[in-house]
Amino acid sequence: MFKDFLLFRKLLSPVLIQFIFWLGVFYSLFSGVYTMIYMSFFSGLWFLIIGIIFSRVFCEVLLLLFRINDNLTEINANTKK
Repeated sequence: MFKDFLLFRKLLSPVLIQFIFWLGVFYSLFSGVYTMIYMSFFSGLWFLIIGIIFSRVFCEVLLLLFRINDNLTEINANTKK
Protein backbone atom coordinates (compact mmCIF):
# COMPACT_ATOMS: atom_id res chain seq x y z
CA MET A 1 0.00 0.00 0.00
CA PHE A 2 2.69 2.50 0.99
CA LYS A 3 4.77 1.42 -1.99
CA ASP A 4 1.83 2.28 -4.28
CA PHE A 5 1.78 5.82 -2.88
CA LEU A 6 5.51 6.20 -3.39
CA LEU A 7 5.32 4.96 -6.98
CA PHE A 8 2.20 7.10 -7.72
CA ARG A 9 0.06 4.05 -8.54
CA LYS A 10 -2.40 5.06 -5.84
CA LEU A 11 -3.35 8.73 -5.72
CA LEU A 12 -3.78 10.68 -2.52
CA SER A 13 -5.81 13.51 -4.04
CA PRO A 14 -9.25 11.79 -4.02
CA VAL A 15 -9.00 11.41 -0.24
CA LEU A 16 -8.03 15.07 0.09
CA ILE A 17 -10.93 16.10 -2.12
CA GLN A 18 -13.36 14.35 0.23
CA PHE A 19 -11.78 16.23 3.14
CA ILE A 20 -12.17 19.51 1.21
CA PHE A 21 -15.84 18.66 0.60
CA TRP A 22 -16.52 18.21 4.31
CA LEU A 23 -14.68 21.44 5.09
CA GLY A 24 -16.92 23.20 2.57
CA VAL A 25 -20.04 21.68 4.12
CA PHE A 26 -19.05 22.72 7.65
CA TYR A 27 -18.11 26.21 6.45
CA SER A 28 -21.46 26.55 4.67
CA LEU A 29 -23.35 25.33 7.74
CA PHE A 30 -21.52 27.69 10.08
CA SER A 31 -21.76 30.69 7.77
CA GLY A 32 -25.38 30.01 6.88
CA VAL A 33 -26.48 29.70 10.51
CA TYR A 34 -24.43 32.77 11.47
CA THR A 35 -26.05 34.77 8.66
CA MET A 36 -29.52 33.54 9.65
CA ILE A 37 -29.03 34.63 13.27
CA TYR A 38 -27.19 37.93 12.90
CA MET A 39 -28.19 39.24 9.46
CA SER A 40 -31.06 37.90 7.38
CA PHE A 41 -32.77 34.55 7.75
CA PHE A 42 -33.41 34.07 4.05
CA SER A 43 -29.91 35.14 3.05
CA GLY A 44 -28.48 32.63 5.49
CA LEU A 45 -30.77 29.90 4.24
CA TRP A 46 -29.81 30.71 0.66
CA PHE A 47 -26.10 30.64 1.56
CA LEU A 48 -26.56 27.36 3.39
CA ILE A 49 -28.26 25.59 0.48
CA ILE A 50 -26.16 27.05 -2.34
CA GLY A 51 -22.90 26.60 -0.40
CA ILE A 52 -23.45 22.90 0.20
CA ILE A 53 -24.59 22.27 -3.38
CA PHE A 54 -21.64 24.23 -4.81
CA SER A 55 -19.20 22.36 -2.58
CA ARG A 56 -20.64 19.01 -3.71
CA VAL A 57 -20.59 19.86 -7.43
CA PHE A 58 -17.06 21.27 -7.26
CA CYS A 59 -15.71 18.16 -5.55
CA GLU A 60 -17.62 15.84 -7.88
CA VAL A 61 -16.02 17.50 -10.90
CA LEU A 62 -12.58 17.06 -9.36
CA LEU A 63 -13.28 13.41 -8.51
CA LEU A 64 -14.59 12.85 -12.03
CA LEU A 65 -11.12 13.55 -13.39
CA PHE A 66 -9.65 10.85 -11.17
CA ARG A 67 -12.38 8.36 -12.10
CA ILE A 68 -11.68 8.98 -15.79
CA ASN A 69 -8.00 8.32 -15.10
CA ASP A 70 -8.85 5.07 -13.29
CA ASN A 71 -11.03 3.90 -16.17
CA LEU A 72 -8.39 4.75 -18.77
CA THR A 73 -5.76 2.90 -16.73
CA GLU A 74 -8.03 -0.15 -16.59
CA ILE A 75 -8.69 0.01 -20.33
CA ASN A 76 -4.98 0.30 -20.97
CA ALA A 77 -4.23 -2.71 -18.77
CA ASN A 78 -6.92 -4.78 -20.53
CA THR A 79 -5.67 -3.94 -24.02
CA LYS A 80 -2.13 -5.04 -23.18
CA LYS A 81 -3.31 -8.59 -22.44
